[in-house]
Amino acid sequence: MYTHNSVRVDVGELHVSNDPGQTLLTYALGSCIGLAVHDAQRCVGGLAHIQLPDSPSDFSSRPEGVWAYADRAIPELFQRLYAMKANRRNLRIVLAGGASILDATHFFQIGRKNLLSVKRLLWREGYIVANEATGGDGWRTMRLDVGTGRVDIQTSKGRGTL
Repeated sequence: MYTHNSVRVDVGELHVSNDPGQTLLTYALGSCIGLAVHDAQRCVGGLAHIQLPDSPSDFSSRPEGVWAYADRAIPELFQRLYAMKANRRNLRIVLAGGASILDATHFFQIGRKNLLSVKRLLWREGYIVANEATGGDGWRTMRLDVGTGRVDIQTSKGRGTL
């Protein structure tokens, strides 16, 4: 149970904190990807709710929702973490989401495309994912406790810690 203050990260948003009493949380991770990053040594954590893999080519004319895209959100999230003195060697990365929601035939595979895009972007920069709760066909809620780095995932089937 979380008794301290929480910051809600909605679809297409990201947030970084160095407040050990804060929890970053995001709801309704279906095909979207929740990206939680934490540095336990510096007590800095960040969470992004990524909706789509790549920003459109005409993006400069449509700046709203910039953090909805993996190729925009991931560099920004890490830039903000480093601005708060996070150390690359200490980072622990956890992913959630990437499910197949309302796509019974798996024709669109939005969740899979989102997951592959996020992993590709992280891998290209040399980041390793420590743990993940991805795929399937259900919704997830993801919470990152900035003070401890604990990541809780809640689904309709229960709750777990990564």
